[in-house]
Amino acid sequence: MAILQGLQEKYVKWRALCMIPSKILYRCEDFNWTPLFGIWGATGYVPLLVLRQYRSRQFIPVTQGLVQCEFAYKCDNYKKKIREISNSWNQTHKIKRFAANPMTTPEYDWWCSKKVNDNVLKLEAEKMRKGKNKAEQDLDSIKMDYKKLRLSMRTTRLDARVRRNTLERDLLESQNEKVGLRTRVAELERSLHQYRSRNFATELKASLNKIEELKGKIESLRPHYKIVNFKLSFLS
Repeated sequence: MAILQGLQEKYVKWRALCMIPSKILYRCEDFNWTPLFGIWGATGYVPLLVLRQYRSRQFIPVTQGLVQCEFAYKCDNYKKKIREISNSWNQTHKIKRFAANPMTTPEYDWWCSKKVNDNVLKLEAEKMRKGKNKAEQDLDSIKMDYKKLRLSMRTTRLDARVRRNTLERDLLESQNEKVGLRTRVAELERSLHQYRSRNFATELKASLNKIEELKGKIESLRPHYKIVNFKLSFLS
């Protein structure tokens, strides 16, 4: 696998055309068969064994040692075997194919001329039917999601409308409460002013009364003052 990990396309030479209609690849270098590389290992292939499928003249090919050609990419000396197989493809041998009988039946020739392939049509129809069912399921799912989305949007709009109405009502109540508070403050200020005015008048009246009282006392003491003053002047 380490060898294949760094393999690039430019180093690959495809051998899919080894079985061309007129010739058959039957051996590579000293191998009496065609060694092929796989993903996990190598195997041997004998194209001459399938000639009967083409109604060609039959003979028994050499298959001795074919099993030893198979190996995995983790066995002992597998790198050496890979190099041997790679080098063997530098010298290939082909033989011409000779058909002893027609290779196809009249039914096959008619079918090929009409280009009728019932299997492909059935497979395509089945594929289209499955695709249609899948599309219908996806469409139903999209419709369901769309209905859910519309319901969610409607619910969201209703919730937003309710929240907006609630906020507007709260705002109006706050404004009314603010106006009421301002009115109450004005009333309290007037009451305070009136209260202060009444207190000032009461205090002023009490002060005047006290002054008058003191004047009365002073007038009552004035004769006594004159007597004392006279006595002092006499003593002096």
